[in-house]
Amino acid sequence: SIKENCEVHELDSAQDYRLRTLEQLEIFIVYGEDKGVKTLESNYSELTNNEYVEDRYIEILGRKIKTIRLSQGSVWIALQEICEGPRSAKDYIEICSEFHTLFVSDVPVLQSSNDDSARRFIALVDECYERNVNLILSMETGLNKMYVGERLSEPFKRTISRLEEMRSRAYLSSPHII
Repeated sequence: SIKENCEVHELDSAQDYRLRTLEQLEIFIVYGEDKGVKTLESNYSELTNNEYVEDRYIEILGRKIKTIRLSQGSVWIALQEICEGPRSAKDYIEICSEFHTLFVSDVPVLQSSNDDSARRFIALVDECYERNVNLILSMETGLNKMYVGERLSEPFKRTISRLEEMRSRAYLSSPHII
């Protein structure tokens, strides 16, 4: 056995480096001209120690989703890929059990004209929240102006509240629920 043939050293560190990195990153980036891409790129690189592949597909429930960056435990996907088209809460359950950190870029101001995308976004945030997935967003506007439609204004208040909580140290330090 390994223990019989090797000397075992316990590397006990009180420092959680992933948590420390997450606490130092911008979690919600309100983007300018580059749509927050540079910030997301550096955040993703830092969080994954530059160990990732680009422009790959993941398969969720038999459907392919194009990723921007992909690594063990972390994935970066554009909002159009994850919240537009044939997606359901089941897709989000699968994604949130597979990944502990999810980057979503290009989050526009959600309006009545795209309530389907807004509904999917609410479902995505709910699933991330339930499973303690770290959610990093690049958004066109701040949290309180993300949704300007009518029908989903009440459910979106809970989404905003959850997103606010997802920035807290208590949330960031909670273990991922698979």
